[in-house]
Amino acid sequence: MIAASIIHAATDERIRELLTQMFGKTKRGDFLFYLRKLSLKDDSYRSLLDEFEQMRMEFMKELLI
Repeated sequence: MIAASIIHAATDERIRELLTQMFGKTKRGDFLFYLRKLSLKDDSYRSLLDEFEQMRMEFMKELLI
């Protein structure tokens, strides 16, 4: 998601792309759904998902600032 948004030069384009990746209809959304489901059963996936979510939120925060 982050990689897909940083190819854009303008900050507003990066925000739009990141929001599309987070909430739009993409194959990545399906992947995250299954990763979240798996993380309920396995702590290692939960840790990975938490780290990923934190990175994504930090990236969005920096874009908005």
